[in-house]
Amino acid sequence: MSSGYVGRAEIGFVAVNEKFYVGFGPESDVRVHRDETRERDDAGLLGGWNVQTVRVAVRLSNLGGTKREIAITERIP
Repeated sequence: MSSGYVGRAEIGFVAVNEKFYVGFGPESDVRVHRDETRERDDAGLLGGWNVQTVRVAVRLSNLGGTKREIAITERIP
């Protein structure tokens, strides 16, 4: 693991407000938390645009005593 890339994992469907855990192998000191909020503004009676705003916050915690460099990529469909 000290040489770089560890591996790849795929997360299947996760329902709204359902908890899921992502493991980093033997690195139990690294934790990740993802929070998503959605807001929708509908068009008025006379027309206009429907706007949906999605905010995603990803928090990564290093609970260990050593410095780490980690890249997180979120693919958006």
